[in-house]
Amino acid sequence: TSRTNAGKVSAIIVFGDSTVDAGNNNFTPTVARGNFPPYGRDFDGGVATGRFSNGRLVTDFLSEAFGLPSAVPAYLDPSYTIHQLATGVSFASGGTGLDDLTAKIAVCKLSSALCILPCHDFLVPKKKTYTVTCVKEISIQNSELTLLFGTCLNLFQSVIPLSQQLEYFKEYKERLKLAKGESMANEIIAEALYIFSIGTNDFIVNYFALPLRPAQYTPPEYVSYLIGLADAAVREAYDHGARKIDFTGLAPFGCIPSARTLNHGEPGECNEEYNQLAMRFNAELQETLSKLDGHLAGARLVYAETYSVLSAIVANPLNYGFENVVQGCCGTGLIETSVLCGLDESLTCKDADKYVFFDSVHPSQRTYRILADHILNTALRVFL
Repeated sequence: TSRTNAGKVSAIIVFGDSTVDAGNNNFTPTVARGNFPPYGRDFDGGVATGRFSNGRLVTDFLSEAFGLPSAVPAYLDPSYTIHQLATGVSFASGGTGLDDLTAKIAVCKLSSALCILPCHDFLVPKKKTYTVTCVKEISIQNSELTLLFGTCLNLFQSVIPLSQQLEYFKEYKERLKLAKGESMANEIIAEALYIFSIGTNDFIVNYFALPLRPAQYTPPEYVSYLIGLADAAVREAYDHGARKIDFTGLAPFGCIPSARTLNHGEPGECNEEYNQLAMRFNAELQETLSKLDGHLAGARLVYAETYSVLSAIVANPLNYGFENVVQGCCGTGLIETSVLCGLDESLTCKDADKYVFFDSVHPSQRTYRILADHILNTALRVFL
């Protein structure tokens, strides 16, 4: 791997889900947001920017490592000028997936307080006991999910599907040309590092929560369907000028606290079916990226591996200075994310650095820093 032709990274340009959403959902009609306490309490100035963590995300740490600003701004945030977005921008949206259907479902799932999943009341002992209740059942009357979308989407609409994120990228390019001139804009686009971080919601919000996709695909077939969508998204970014592309593999999402809580077979344990699918997805993604790397002239595609690092942390948290890997820091740590995280501040942990996860789905800032260091030392070394 030669680094000589890598050149300097001009900007970090991000597509994906809540792992890399820097606040776009604040400007989207959805309840899937993180722009209130306790989110952001360890961010600069303690600001809840809309990042689904207590502080910075992997992409923020990567930006700083490339000598760019220490936080990558959200494209839809009107307080940033196009000049400020010229060194980095996130088009990502919490709750979205490779499958555009996932973006539509995410809002319903959250708006009914989590519960299109087969549902139960959670009685939670942690400091004080309270019940998280939710909808028992939503019947799906036909494959179009009209009842579901009729009940939720009128209220909450959709988070930003990946197809729309790519449209925003095209719009961004045009704005950049107007602001910087054609040749400088083209140089920024060609020298930028493009990061994709997406795919988990397609399983936990979509495939394992609603009957439509399982009626069409077995789990392995659905993985292949998603990889086809990833391939198409990378090609589209390439067609619009992306040349340095990093696609992040899935973490062992069977070990996120909410997956443990909802694991009926072995409550409190990692959901191994989920983890097996993450590994299958990663293997197929690597193969696809490797093929694309050979096919797309002038492009460099890398696969950022996070599964092994997060697995190691989950298996031996004390080795990494963590005390709790089973619960998130916010609320009871078992089921809350987004709006549910802001409900009871008194239950939220004091020191998020001791927790692998900040809420029941998203890693803490300290975990994100460890992941960023790993990605920099592996996949992204070719661009440094």
